[in-house]
Amino acid sequence: MYVEARRNKYGELISYRLICSGKDYYTGKNKQYSKTWKIPKHLTKSKVEHELDKVKYEFEEEVEKLSTYGTLKEKKNPMFEEFAYEWLGKILKRNEDSYCYHNDVEQHLKAIIPAFKGFKMRSIGPDKIQDFYDDISASTYDKQVVIVKKSIKELIEYKQQHKIAESIGINRLTLRMASNIGNQVSMATAKAICKYFNVPIEKYFEITTTKCRYSKATIAGIRRTLKMIFAEAKRSRCIDENFTTKEYTKPFKVTTKPKTIYNQDEAKQFVKCIENERDLRRKASLAMFIFLGLRKAEVAGMTFNAINFEENTLSVRQNRIYAGKKFGIKNKRPKTDTSIRTISMPKKLAEILLEYKVWWDEQKSSHGDLWAKSNLLFLQDCGEGINPCTLAQWVTKFEIENDFKHVSCHGLRHTCCTLMIKSGIPIKVVSYILGHSSPAFTLQVYTQLMEGQPEEASITYNDFLCG
Repeated sequence: MYVEARRNKYGELISYRLICSGKDYYTGKNKQYSKTWKIPKHLTKSKVEHELDKVKYEFEEEVEKLSTYGTLKEKKNPMFEEFAYEWLGKILKRNEDSYCYHNDVEQHLKAIIPAFKGFKMRSIGPDKIQDFYDDISASTYDKQVVIVKKSIKELIEYKQQHKIAESIGINRLTLRMASNIGNQVSMATAKAICKYFNVPIEKYFEITTTKCRYSKATIAGIRRTLKMIFAEAKRSRCIDENFTTKEYTKPFKVTTKPKTIYNQDEAKQFVKCIENERDLRRKASLAMFIFLGLRKAEVAGMTFNAINFEENTLSVRQNRIYAGKKFGIKNKRPKTDTSIRTISMPKKLAEILLEYKVWWDEQKSSHGDLWAKSNLLFLQDCGEGINPCTLAQWVTKFEIENDFKHVSCHGLRHTCCTLMIKSGIPIKVVSYILGHSSPAFTLQVYTQLMEGQPEEASITYNDFLCG
């Protein structure tokens, strides 16, 4: 170690500069570490020498740690499960609106933790991670489907519905859904209802279990979550390399399910049935899905303040999401700036929403104080906005009643986009209407739905030149 004494302009000894040889932890090359020790005032010469020896010894230890661990602290090597759940707990602390992301990660960890349980972070290498990716792509999971086979109306007093739902721990709409034969409910809801009424679950609900493969989107989400855990571990210097990246692992192979949408003829018939729909709530929501391709959360969060009937525009300003049983239903700002947009409404949609506004005003008047504080398009009797999942149930019921194949709420969004592009609307305009981040993203997502368009384009262009 080299020690250099430093003095001020008066020749007084004021500090020592210490230089110690070591290594750069990240490159492995030799490196000189330096430190300046200022001499405390009022120390005698002998005490200065004594303190300097202590400082030199401590600095040598620091250089040893920096050369060996890259930090003054020895690297932690926590158990994977412990570190993963610790990271999960930080998600909402960093962004209090990340309810959906928190829920997704929580679900992904159910698939990830069993594969890495008992392993320390630094003991997990590329081979172990690749094995997990291969297994998750080929594995199946049990999915339970619970269908109401006998109505629980016989157990419920109509006037006590609200109190019963509250006692069970569900909302009144869910209780109502569980009262109608043929409806699907969650296993948790079925168990809670049967426990409250002290009746056997098999008497009122039919439970079937099927083997399902993880979808491409789910596997991508699981992989993304694992990658984020290891990225956090690297930032915390628990590990040296993130072995979940493409540099160390192969991309997963999984069959992509084709998107189910309506073709032009089916969509026209769908619109005709919407026009004849008696339930004005379903009519309005279905029209927003098929005419504008709005997301489910955007429809659930739509307010009449966002609709301008004079200028014939509709503005997307908030999402209403179901953030799981843990967080319930939340109204939040759309996650991207491009999702916040003002759209011109097709004439038919404007007519349907205007008709719905008349009915809604009547309902608001009859419900009095219960509806006074809300301007959401879709409200429950109690004045609370509907659960976004209710929209999916409306779509499914409408399709069954009118003999349509099942296309989800998001499938109607895909339908809307595909038909707008086929009708000749510029891709940039379609991208804006849908609230996509860019036209390139719109093309990337919907390319597979454009089958047959090259042939149509060649015929159109031939007619243009030769016709």
